[in-house]
Amino acid sequence: MLYELILEGEPYWPEDESITRQELQAVHADLLHVRDFLRCVGRQVEESELSAEDTRLALFAAEIAGAVGRVADALEEGLA
Repeated sequence: MLYELILEGEPYWPEDESITRQELQAVHADLLHVRDFLRCVGRQVEESELSAEDTRLALFAAEIAGAVGRVADALEEGLA
């Protein structure tokens, strides 16, 4: 959805930013959202009673959140 908004909203973006930069900024925003969502899933281990399988998945989500965050950080550095 954010991707489509970026593409359809192009006429309203500053002219000094390329479409490639705009698309990467949208990807960065999406990655931050995914990272935060995965962190929420990971916190379910502490906040809910989960089955063994769901506990494993929640811990995996927390682990992946860190990896997604590192990708978002790298992308932010690349855009700077």
